[in-house]
Formats: sequence, C-alpha cells, structure tokens
Amino acid sequence: LITQDVNQTKFAIEKSLQSQESLVSATASLLTANSCTLKPAEWTGFVDALDLRQNYPEVEALGYASVVSQQQLSDYVATITKTYPDFNPHPVGDRSVYALVSAIAPRTQSTQQALGFDLYTSPERKAALDQSAALKQPILSAPFTLLNQSPEMSTQGFLLAMPCFTDSDSRTPSGFAYTILRSADFFAHAVDHKTQAGIKFRFSTQRDEAETLLYEDPDFVATSVLAGADIHTQDVTYYGQPWNIAAKLDAQAVSPRERSRPATVLWGGLTFSVFVAGFIYLLLVNRTRRLSEQDQRELQTAKDELLALASHQLRTPATG
Repeated sequence: LITQDVNQTKFAIEKSLQSQESLVSATASLLTANSCTLKPAEWTGFVDALDLRQNYPEVEALGYASVVSQQQLSDYVATITKTYPDFNPHPVGDRSVYALVSAIAPRTQSTQQALGFDLYTSPERKAALDQSAALKQPILSAPFTLLNQSPEMSTQGFLLAMPCFTDSDSRTPSGFAYTILRSADFFAHAVDHKTQAGIKFRFSTQRDEAETLLYEDPDFVATSVLAGADIHTQDVTYYGQPWNIAAKLDAQAVSPRERSRPATVLWGGLTFSVFVAGFIYLLLVNRTRRLSEQDQRELQTAKDELLALASHQLRTPATG
C-alpha cells in the first residue's frame, strides 16, 4: 500500500515539475525569438495569458535574468531604468559578470523588490544557472531562503532555470528564464491527497554532506508507525537535483478492520491452500485406487485365462 502511495506521489511531483519545465521553456522561447530582450507590453501580455495564480498556484515567481558583464553594466542599467525607474542592481559590489532579474511576475511587493537582484550572488542559484548553461537544458537548484523573508519568517524554495542564447553556437547565455517554487506549497500540493489517507511524507536533499529538509508533513516525527511496517525511503533525481522521499503509514489513521486485513488475508490464504492440497490429495488417492483395482482385474483375468487353458489341455487326449 505505502509503496503504491509513494509512486503516486512521485508521479505527481514529476508532473508538476514537467509543468514548470514547460513554463520556463515557453518563456525562454519567447525571449529567444526577441533576441533575449522583451518590451514591458510583451512581457505583460505573455504573463497575463499564463494566468499564473490560476494555472500555476505553486509558483512563487516567474522571471527572466539578463547576463551582463561588468563593462556592460552601466549601459544596461541606463537602458532598463527608462522602463523600470526603480531598477537597481543588488547586492551592491563589483563583479565580473551579473545575472540581473530583469522581468518578474506576478507583480507583488515581494517580487518587485527582487527586480535587479543578481542571481549569481546566491551559491545555490549560481550553481544551477551554470549547470543549465553548460548542458543547455533546465536544471533544478538546491534549496535556498527566498528573498525578502525576515529571519523569523524565512521560507525555503528552489529554482528551475533554463538558458537563453541569442546565438545557438554560443556557450555563454544571454540570460535565463526561471521559476521560483516555494517548497512548502510545492510539496503540500503534491501530497495533500495522500496525507488524508494516513501517509506522512518527508522530503530532503543532501547538501555539503549534510541533510537539508525540503518539506515535512505535520506530525511526521510524532506519527507512530503501524506495527510491523518500516519507514519507506526512496532516492530520486529530478532535473539534476537529488532528493530523498521518506514515507510512513500512520497507525492511528488505519481502522482496526484494515489493521487486521493482512492477518485475515493470511489465514484465508492458508485455508484455501489446505483446501486445494486436500482436494489434490483426494484426487491422487482416488486415481491410485482406480489404477490398483484395474491392475487387480487384469491380473485376475490373466489367471482365469491361464487356468482355462490348462484345464482344456488336460481334458484333451494327446494324439502323438
């Protein structure tokens, strides 16, 4: 039962991530068609057509980051501030190359504050962007703390990024299309229907040889496991990111009838096996008895024929 639930949850996660891949692929294709630059009206029309809140509720943000060298920075900022007057590269500091958030949706206070953020300043984001550029395919990042979160309200998330190239032969991308996923919302969406069935999930990943928690169902640790059942664990890899899935069946969520079902099935199976074995035994005994009776009849017939022949010979005089 629990293995089936884990597989169904894996399928739900894969389906959700594939949906995110389609989203970033569509964004990257739109940017590539426009030489990796977009006018505000084009971006707004594209985002409105997606209807993120309705069709992608687990998405924290959809965005595009422009790759800009230090030499290009001043000219780039001068150009983009004509459209976004509040655009300001941050964190402040000189770097050889930047990946600046140039467009982001939906338009909320927190997402708009991310405008101008240099994704390369986050080790987790930069590792995913670099791998994505090298492989020219979508890559999932390790978990990180979302921007504009206070220490008391810090929330983890992860990023799925895909590079945009103005020249297909180039090894250096012009930018990246990406989605930010809030861990709690993403995993809760995938396992919600399973939690109601008494299956508790925990998702984690390995980071710097230490386990990092991605999501844990409420009361996962306190949940008592059904007697005789182990915690089911499975390692999976999605878009280059290794995850571990742990699941256990809550004993309190299983009715006494369901708890006794394995024993009932076992005794039913044993009873059926004994019945089948007895039936086969009776068939064999009956068959053996029939064969024995047939052999005895054939032997008796042979004896009778022999005696009849001998008697006939004795009664018949020899003619010499």
